Amino acid sequence: MSENGERESQERFDWYKVNSLLLDIGNTAADLKMKPTDMVHLGGSAMFYRCYQAFGPKAVSHFRGTHDMDLLCFNRGAVQRVLDVLMTSEDSAVEQYSVGNSSSLPNKRSFYIELKRQNLPGSSTGFEIDVYESEKNEIIFNERVMNRNKLVLDPPEELKLPTLNPQKDRGLVTVPSLRDAFIVKMDIMDFSYSGLRLKDSIDILTTLSVCQALDCSFESLLSAIVEANKLEPALRKLGALEALFRDPQRIVGKANLDNPFIPSDEIIKSALESVRKYRRKLTSH
Repeated sequence: MSENGERESQERFDWYKVNSLLLDIGNTAADLKMKPTDMVHLGGSAMFYRCYQAFGPKAVSHFRGTHDMDLLCFNRGAVQRVLDVLMTSEDSAVEQYSVGNSSSLPNKRSFYIELKRQNLPGSSTGFEIDVYESEKNEIIFNERVMNRNKLVLDPPEELKLPTLNPQKDRGLVTVPSLRDAFIVKMDIMDFSYSGLRLKDSIDILTTLSVCQALDCSFESLLSAIVEANKLEPALRKLGALEALFRDPQRIVGKANLDNPFIPSDEIIKSALESVRKYRRKLTSH
């Protein structure tokens, strides 16, 4: 196997371990009878769960993978309760964990998890969860004030995700609405000089396929970007989307376009036309 092939195989193996951890977390949260808003997934894990909702269990083998996790917790200590249970379970992927506090964000804590070792040389044994916990029922994230009833425009959504075993599901899984997840994803344009990262671009293209599978209009996500932002940042975000949809291969590379979750050229072209329509509306005012 080539060096690139070995690296891809290892990354896929590492992702399967993370998927196992996600399954443990969801099932344990359900066993503890936690509320949906006790833990709300953001970022990579939220994108994975939307893929799972749209495409079923094959999402596990085709998702881009993620090496960390972001959670909003409107019940302080919820994540620690889950990890304490997993650390004492022989069947879980968790060996032990430690906690670090953020010096700049008082509502943020990072959990550094040591995963149980596997028989693959060089495989990852660690995983990090960044947890944003509520203070007076509110969380500041990306300079947005979020609460359990309204993250940006909508309340978080609990997903029911069946597994291949009809007797089981993935436990308690809560994510932002498609609109809110897209708003948060595009917020990177407010904080990064380099704009969209590779994983952001892949997730945005994947979102087009998710919208189609779930019968959600992509234009409703563009409308949300306009509603949740002032004029200048809205135009900047629409500009980044236009650049991505105009030439996705240049931005994400041909190999990433081969993923089955990447939409067809026709869907991308339609999204490009929608973005240009919204930009014209904003610039004509």
